[in-house]
Amino acid sequence: MVNLWNVKATNGKMTRTEKIDISKNEIFKNCSSKEAIKRTYEAFWNLPHAAEKIKVISVKEASQ
Repeated sequence: MVNLWNVKATNGKMTRTEKIDISKNEIFKNCSSKEAIKRTYEAFWNLPHAAEKIKVISVKEASQ
């Protein structure tokens, strides 16, 4: 599996793209699919009392 991914997410007001290296980022170390990366990203940012909800729009392979 590719190690470097672009995760595009939004809070409904703004959108950001974050480059994540799943081989170096402890939070994503067990991810083996795009869907797993999406679920992990949303779970990390959407804590129970978070002020905003984060929704992943896309997960795509990133270039070095």
